[in-house]
Amino acid sequence: MAEIIPIHHGSGLPRTLTKEQLVALVQELMAEGGRMVVKEHCYDRMEERDISMAQIRQVLRRGSVTRGPTWTDHRNWGFTMQADTAGQLITAGGAIDVDLLGQSILILTVY
Repeated sequence: MAEIIPIHHGSGLPRTLTKEQLVALVQELMAEGGRMVVKEHCYDRMEERDISMAQIRQVLRRGSVTRGPTWTDHRNWGFTMQADTAGQLITAGGAIDVDLLGQSILILTVY
């Protein structure tokens, strides 16, 4: 039986989310212009690990889910996705979140 996750009505996020639905939602958000918010920690890891923004976009466009989706204490759906891009296996940790502009992808870290 699927667990029902209590979510504030009107949050703009689905009550349940499968891996397949997560991939579809991420791909849809990327197709609509790639509404991403990259956190400062992620920029630090990008520089440290020589990972470009283009590689992160590729992970989100064609990657597979390696963890999640998991409902977090921040009231969003956390996940990790992974893809081989530019000859490098890249993993992006993020979340689907809602702000004043609607749904967005938060990119928290990369490795």
